[in-house]
Amino acid sequence: MVAFTVLSPVPARDGWLVEQIVRGSEAPNGTAELLLDTAMRAVAASGSTYATLGLSPLSHRAELEPLHQPLWLSFVLRWVRLYGARFYNFGGLDAFKAKFNPEVWEPVYAIVEGGSFPPRALYAIAGAFSGGAPIRLVLRALLRSRERHA
Repeated sequence: MVAFTVLSPVPARDGWLVEQIVRGSEAPNGTAELLLDTAMRAVAASGSTYATLGLSPLSHRAELEPLHQPLWLSFVLRWVRLYGARFYNFGGLDAFKAKFNPEVWEPVYAIVEGGSFPPRALYAIAGAFSGGAPIRLVLRALLRSRERHA
């Protein structure tokens, strides 16, 4: 086996979410694309009407309503777009998903109760995606970056 993909049902949308694409180091170029093509054909043949490759963090491809976000959040998101690529290839993931020419780029919003979006909400969201304390994730990334550039 050189690769596999994992899809999970999205019952409310009558469809599927591509959770993972796992590719061995010896897999030929184009393996991930072939897996997704095969998976999407199977999804269509099953009669499902929806398939998604999931989030594309910090993408600008979805058409967004004008956002009323705090100035601090705009700054943090701009900073992550500029400097976060050292730690995670947001642009590469976005480009990979774009090459499949999706019919729609759906925006995903984070909302909180109350009149403002507090920093602790961003910390909680980062924790959900990092599987732990975001500060540990950042420290590990900084250490890895330092090791690579030493």
